[in-house]
Amino acid sequence: GKLAAGRGFELLLEAAAILETHAHVVVVGHGERQPDLQALASVLEMTDRVHWVGYRDESLPDLYASMNIYVFPAPGSDWGHRAISEAQACGKPVIAARWPGVEDLIDDGITGRITGRTRRDLAADIDQLFAAPETVRCLGEAAALAVKLRRLPPIGSDLSRFLKGAATLWR
Repeated sequence: GKLAAGRGFELLLEAAAILETHAHVVVVGHGERQPDLQALASVLEMTDRVHWVGYRDESLPDLYASMNIYVFPAPGSDWGHRAISEAQACGKPVIAARWPGVEDLIDDGITGRITGRTRRDLAADIDQLFAAPETVRCLGEAAALAVKLRRLPPIGSDLSRFLKGAATLWR
C-alpha cells in the first residue's frame, strides 16, 4: 500500500506495541510517511519487529502466504478494499477495522475478524488469533472459499439459475 496519512499504519504500529504476543509486523508499501512511521516504530521500541518490505507486485501472493494473519486497519485508495480479498485468496484470515464495505468481505468469526478502530481493539483481536492457531487455519480456509464464491463465474452461474427460475414464473 501507499504509506500515506490516514492509511492506518500508525494504528497498526501502536497496536503491535501493546501485543501480548511477540508478533512481527510486515509493512508492505512505500510513500512519504515511511520516515515518520519508522520513527514511530523506534519510539515504540519495536524496530526489531517491524519489517519494511517496500512495494510488491508479482511477489505479493508469496508475501501473503508467509503471514499468519493480515491486518487491515484503514481503507486505502480503493474503497473496494482489494487488499482484503487478496489476502483471503491466499488463505489468510483478515482482521479489519470496521469501515464501510468491510462487512461485505469479512464474515466476522467465520472468514476473519471485524474489530474496532482503536489500538486496544486491534491488539486484542490479534492476540486472540495468535493464541489460537487452529482458529487461524479455519478462518483462512473459509476466507479462501469466500473469495472463490465472489468471483464472476460463481456469481454468473447463480444469476443464470435465478433467471431460469424466474423465467418459469413468467410463462
